[in-house]
Amino acid sequence: EICPQDELPNVCKITGEFFETEIDIYNESSVQQLEKHWKKLRADLKNKELETGALEMLEYDYARAQADFDRQEKMYLEILEPFQAIDNSLSERWSKFESIRKSVQKEISFEFGGYMGKRGHSGQIKFDNAKESLKMIVRMHAGNTRSGKINDMKSLSGGERSLSTLAFVLALGKQCESPFRASDEFDVFMDPVNRKVTLRTLLHFSVENHTTQTILLTPQDISAVDEIKEELEQYSQYYDGFIRLIRMPSVQQP
Repeated sequence: EICPQDELPNVCKITGEFFETEIDIYNESSVQQLEKHWKKLRADLKNKELETGALEMLEYDYARAQADFDRQEKMYLEILEPFQAIDNSLSERWSKFESIRKSVQKEISFEFGGYMGKRGHSGQIKFDNAKESLKMIVRMHAGNTRSGKINDMKSLSGGERSLSTLAFVLALGKQCESPFRASDEFDVFMDPVNRKVTLRTLLHFSVENHTTQTILLTPQDISAVDEIKEELEQYSQYYDGFIRLIRMPSVQQP
C-alpha cells in the first residue's frame, strides 16, 4: 500500500499536475502512462547519481561545505573590524597629510615671494600635485621698469635664474630640518650687485636660522661680508665670531 485509500484522489491530482496530465488509476492506459513516467524518472535519477554521486554523498559534501563556509565567515568577521579601523585611520591620516601638504606649499610660495621681494622682485610658486610638478612665476624689476610674468625660467638671464633658484632653495630649506646646509658657487653668473644682494640674503638667513650651520663656498670676491656684518648686529642671535671666513691661498704660477 503506497498511500491510504482515502488519500488516493488527492495523490492522483498532485501526480497529474507534476506530469502535466490527468491520472485515472481505474484507466489502464493512464496507469501505463504513469508507469512510463515513473521509469523515466528512476532512469534520470540514476544518471544524476552517476554524474553527481549518491544523495548521501551530496548531503555529506553539503555539510562539509557548510562547515567550511561557517569557518570562513567567522574568520571574515574577525578580520573585518580591525580592517575597518585601519581603513578609517588611513583615510584620516591621508586627509591630514593633504592638509599639511597644502599648508607647506603655501608657506614655501610665501617665503619664495619674500626672498624675491628682498631683491626688489616678486614671485610665487604654483604646485600641481596631480602631475607632481611645480612652476615658478617671477616678475623681475630693473629700476622703475617692471617685467611681465615669467613662467619659463629659461627666458631669464643667468644671474636672474640663479637668484630665483636661490630664493626657492631658501624657501624650501625653511621646511627641511638639517644640522647644516652647504652651497657651492651660489653666486655663479651674477653681476656684482646681485652677488652682494645674494650674499646678504644668505647671511641673514644663516643668522635667522642660527641653530643650523651654513657653509658657503665661492671663488668670487667676498669683501662685502664686512659691510653685511654691521647689518647683522640687529639680530640677538648674532655675536662676534658668528661668521668665520676661510680664504684659500692664491695658486702660485710655476
